[in-house]
Amino acid sequence: MRPSRRFWVFYLLVQLGCALGNIAINYEAKLRAFDLYPFAELVWLVGSIAAPFVARRGLVRLVVGLLLLDAWVDLCAMGHASWWAGHPLLVEWCWHLIDPRLLRAYWALTWGVQVPLRCFAIALVMSQGAVRPLLLVAAGLNLIWLAAPQDVLFYFVWRGLYDARFPYFHYLPPEGAWNLWTMLLLRLPIGVGLGALVIRAGRQRPAGAAS
Repeated sequence: MRPSRRFWVFYLLVQLGCALGNIAINYEAKLRAFDLYPFAELVWLVGSIAAPFVARRGLVRLVVGLLLLDAWVDLCAMGHASWWAGHPLLVEWCWHLIDPRLLRAYWALTWGVQVPLRCFAIALVMSQGAVRPLLLVAAGLNLIWLAAPQDVLFYFVWRGLYDARFPYFHYLPPEGAWNLWTMLLLRLPIGVGLGALVIRAGRQRPAGAAS
């Protein structure tokens, strides 16, 4: 069973709706100011729509590219001054002047809907609709993103922040459980490693399957 046209229409509409919602949230969180974020979200949308269709050409390269993309868009969303851009190209969220529910809404749309749906769409193409490979590949991709390598790229690649005294990753659930060293030495290798193994299991042909 191949993905139907209805699924791709649904995928496009949900991703577009979430993107527009995130742009509206970002506009409010920056006290009704626009910066680079709407463009970044558009790039994210195009990349995520294209991702399932190029997945079979190289899944590892695609995953790395999407992690880099996610980290860049998150930085544009938060608006922290970075080595490559600052104000007015990036406007920082006005943390103390806005409703904290805006941030939760942004995370819900991005990490609760957009990214898991993208993982499912990639898995659907990779599995050609077969149930076991679909579930395993989707689970493996979600495990990789739950490990949050995109947050490592956020700080070290896009923000260019290298200071062991900075409280990296303190916000990852369970809140306060992760610091620089537990993230790099424990959560990241275990999460990404398990995700890769689950994906590999989903892509293996069953014994006796026709070649």
